[in-house]
Amino acid sequence: MVELGTGNLSEARRITKTAAPGMDPDALVAYFATYWDLGWVLDDADQQRALALGVETFDGDRGNWAIVRAQLYGWRADSARMRAWGDTAAKEFTAQLKDTPDDAQRHSFRGLALAYAGRKAEAIAEGERGLALLPPERDALTGPYQLHLLARIYLLVGEQEKALDLLEQMLSRPYYLSPGWLRVDPTFASLKGNPRFERLSAGR
Repeated sequence: MVELGTGNLSEARRITKTAAPGMDPDALVAYFATYWDLGWVLDDADQQRALALGVETFDGDRGNWAIVRAQLYGWRADSARMRAWGDTAAKEFTAQLKDTPDDAQRHSFRGLALAYAGRKAEAIAEGERGLALLPPERDALTGPYQLHLLARIYLLVGEQEKALDLLEQMLSRPYYLSPGWLRVDPTFASLKGNPRFERLSAGR
């Protein structure tokens, strides 16, 4: 995370190969692909390994397994599989929310899944609901992540200015996102060339 914060993707990738000697490689790539949505940090071989994993490697959570696949296919520019797995993930999170209707993160993940599936209005509504349930003012650790998820939703559905509004908020408060991170995270590639984004990503 520190190397990504400085914009050093190559060193971050090297660390993923050496940080946990002897660890099950399937468990390692599943961890990176799941927590803080770091699947894009994995190299091509490890992304392919993650895509070959079954749901059991993700603790049997079909929603989590499906959204990881949607994200990886999105970063790999496979739009057909991205949409298909986004749709699958949305269905799984819908089912999970029947038991936990006020789970902010699941609402946001459902919004992200809907965005990958191309369902703009529903995606935005779910992402905004997730943020309303757990704003940064209520939770300084998880709340900014809700902002982050909503920014990603806005980007996926073509609302760049709204995404930039949230990026400005995230960079102004304690959170792991940084200008260096913005420069290397492919999630934000569509913003390159936008003057606001270039200003935000120019610092350290």
